[in-house]
Amino acid sequence: MASVLSVLFAVLTAVGNATGTVLQRIAARRVPPGDAFSFRLIPHLVHSAAWLGGIAVIVVAAACQALALTLGSMSLVQPILVSELPFTLLIACMVSRRPLPAAGWAAAGMIAAGLGLALAAASPYERHSPSRRACGQ
Repeated sequence: MASVLSVLFAVLTAVGNATGTVLQRIAARRVPPGDAFSFRLIPHLVHSAAWLGGIAVIVVAAACQALALTLGSMSLVQPILVSELPFTLLIACMVSRRPLPAAGWAAAGMIAAGLGLALAAASPYERHSPSRRACGQ
């Protein structure tokens, strides 16, 4: 049960980080071009509901990550966090009301496949320990 909760909190972390990234990019796009790379950027962002919402979501995602790591092993949680990138692409496309290009779908699919392979190779779930014969002893 702890492993299932760990996976759930890891996925929530990835979705939260992706959502926070999209919200912060929305806020950054509304900054006047002349203020983009100056100290005048900070007041624009602090007064932006999207930017503050992005910060809040990322703080909640950090708490979810702490819970995930408390309940499960790092070899289970950390690879799941890689799924933040496909979630970011999907959320950004939904918010901008644009379809994800074929290359984006292919990249998301490759990340998902790589994640599956990484989790299978890491074998993060406790199974049985290898026998001495299997180790050549």
